[in-house]
Amino acid sequence: GNQRYAKRVNLHKITSEGKLVNYGALNIALTFKYTTGQSMDMMGRYLEPPLPPKNFWHPLPGTHGLRMETRRKEIIAESLSQSNPPILYDLCMEVLDGKESTFDMRVLKAHLARLNKCISYMAPLGDNFALAQSWKNPFFSTIVNCVTLVLIFNAHVIPPLMLLWMLVIGLRNYPKRELPSLTPPGFEVQMDFIGIDPDLSMGLSEEEVAKAKRKAEKTGEEEEEDEAGELTDSSLNPFASLQKQYNEMMEVASSIQIKLDGASTQMEQAFGMLQWLDPRCTGMILFGCFMGCVVLSTFFVLNAFRMQVGFAALAMIFLKPPGVTDPSPSPPENMIARVPTRRDRILIT
Repeated sequence: GNQRYAKRVNLHKITSEGKLVNYGALNIALTFKYTTGQSMDMMGRYLEPPLPPKNFWHPLPGTHGLRMETRRKEIIAESLSQSNPPILYDLCMEVLDGKESTFDMRVLKAHLARLNKCISYMAPLGDNFALAQSWKNPFFSTIVNCVTLVLIFNAHVIPPLMLLWMLVIGLRNYPKRELPSLTPPGFEVQMDFIGIDPDLSMGLSEEEVAKAKRKAEKTGEEEEEDEAGELTDSSLNPFASLQKQYNEMMEVASSIQIKLDGASTQMEQAFGMLQWLDPRCTGMILFGCFMGCVVLSTFFVLNAFRMQVGFAALAMIFLKPPGVTDPSPSPPENMIARVPTRRDRILIT
């Protein structure tokens, strides 16, 4: 059967003075469905892309996709604010991350701090390399030189050793993992009080989605017309040119903020896939590393010719024409995208 959890979440808000004040509380009830005997189905869902294929084959041009996503979140927030019991509109936009495309210097600094933290993970590797190069510890430097020479003259052992290294790191981090407060026994989640569908359709019908798309396109056309009007009426309005420059600067700053967010998110997911932040994802990765290490060490031992064929196949995959290339993310990318990041901990106001 299903298992139900109830949790009370205290809400806080940052005021204009920078103070954190109480904003009420939210009672949430979650119902987790058991998926006993459906392990393969669960693993398949982890490997599937987060969006339907049409979103990758026919993406919306320019900023229409971002506008449509913003409008979709506004529709969801308006619907939840009029539900019974009602949920505050600002709270819904905060939970749905409706202000991710709006420039905020505090959020930009948070993304820079996340990127700094990811880069600091590689600091021990650089320190060990500098220690081996300085010969302050002759024994350590001798071991590093011997291992380097062995790997150079036996390059076929590098792939299985890398997989074994990832496996050892994941097993070493297992006792240090953070235990979640609510351990979900299944995969499908149903929001009882809020009304979000398990397939992430957010309760919107196809007609509402089409309406949101038309409104996003109409908004884009109106903005283009406003920009054209500002250009023609600049002689009558001396602030039109200044307003246009300000809007362009804000668009550039927002794009930089989004790019930093994407880069820091990808780096955090790459470093966190062995940290047991998502036990299912980490377990699947470690199982794949173990099987790959066994196969490359026993059944399919690499030699010079096989490595050349492998590198040639990878080169052809990355350099094939756009018409042949599948724009959908690969299964490993879909699985790594499930790893949680620090982005969810940023409070956007």
